[in-house]
Amino acid sequence: MTIYAIYTRTEKGSIQRDHLLFDWDGPLGPYVHETPLVGWPESKVFWIYEKGHSNGLAPICASRSALQSPHPA
Repeated sequence: MTIYAIYTRTEKGSIQRDHLLFDWDGPLGPYVHETPLVGWPESKVFWIYEKGHSNGLAPICASRSALQSPHPA
């Protein structure tokens, strides 16, 4: 199961990240327009619409346990 952050893009191109995360295990449906993210915790986001106002999903990691695992030194 992959964990995703929710992003919103305005008509003018401003991007905002929601603080809620959700688990999803399946196709992303309408979230097909992949775009790199720069300056955000995630490296890419999948938007519903290629341009303009849209909601997007950005993969964080494969599971919640991976979020809680200590990083190797």
